[in-house]
Parts: sequence; structure tokens; C-alpha cells
Amino acid sequence: MKPLGDERTHYLLAMGMAKATRTDLAEAMEEGALSHAGWAGMVTSCRGCDWADGCADWLDANLDAAPPQGAACPPRCINQRRFAELRRRSAEARAAADEAVEASTRAMARADRLLRKAAS
Repeated sequence: MKPLGDERTHYLLAMGMAKATRTDLAEAMEEGALSHAGWAGMVTSCRGCDWADGCADWLDANLDAAPPQGAACPPRCINQRRFAELRRRSAEARAAADEAVEASTRAMARADRLLRKAAS
């Protein structure tokens, strides 16, 4: 078994990959999609990854050049599926929140119409 890489280095690599792929880790934690233990597990997985040098090179080339929706996480990234899952869950949570706001707005408009009708 290969020894784990440096914690700080791999923390920064994982943070860089999250930034490049536009995976909002704070949002994922707020939504309950990512726990502190889950994030620590992602960093630990990264520490055991054989692609760290390639990852650093990929981040150098893609971090600032990523499109607004984020770069596609490289298949060699050990956390590729986890980043994709976090982005998917965040998108679903945003859609559900938007839907709830729309439903509330419609309900408030109906209540306002009923109140105006009752007052007249």
C-alpha cells in the first residue's frame, strides 16, 4: 500500500478541484449533502491517489480557465464521482427551493385576492 500524501497538499488539490468544477462545498455542507467527515474522507482519498502530480498540472491549466458552469472533473480524479454527486444534489436543492418559493408566491397571491374579495 502506498503511503498517503501530505495532508495540506491534498487538501489544496481537493479544494482546487472543487473550485475548478464549481462544486460549492459550503453549500453542500449547508444542505447536508456533505459532512465534515465526508469532506475529510475526500481529502484522505485524494492523499491516496496516484494522480496527484497530474492533478496539480490539470489544475494549473484549468483552474482559472474553467467555464462558468465549471470544468468537467478529470476521470483520473479519485473524487470525480463525489464532486459530480455534490453538484447534482446542489442543483436539485436549488430547484426544490425555487419551486417552494414559486408555490409560496402563488399561495400568497391567492390569499391576497381572497382578502381583497372579502373586504369588498
